Amino acid sequence: MKLEENKSVKRLSTTRWSAHYRAVKGLADNFEELVDKSNGRENVDTRGAAHNLMPAVCNYTFLCYLFFSYDVLRETNAAPIAITLCKKQYTLQQKNQKTTIFQQKNIT
Repeated sequence: MKLEENKSVKRLSTTRWSAHYRAVKGLADNFEELVDKSNGRENVDTRGAAHNLMPAVCNYTFLCYLFFSYDVLRETNAAPIAITLCKKQYTLQQKNQKTTIFQQKNIT
C-alpha cells in the first residue's frame, strides 16, 4: 500500500533483521496515516478488507506488540551497524599503523 510520496508499508522479510526493522518501522511511523487512508478507500473490495482489518490493527494488544517490536528491532538493527563501524575503524587504524611503520623503516 502506498501512502505519501516515498512511504509504503513493506512486506516482512525472513532474510535480515534490518528488513524486519524497516517493515515494522514503516508501519509504526505511518500508522495514523494508514488508518486514515484505509477508512476512506473508494474501491468496494479494498474498503471491505480494510473494514475487517481495522478492528484487529487498532486493537490495544496489537499496538503494544507493534511498538514493542519496533523498539526491540531498532536496537537489534543498531547493534550490527555499530559493530561494522567499529570493525572499519579498527581496520583503518591498523592500516595507518602499518603505513607509519613502513614510512619509519624507509626513512632510516
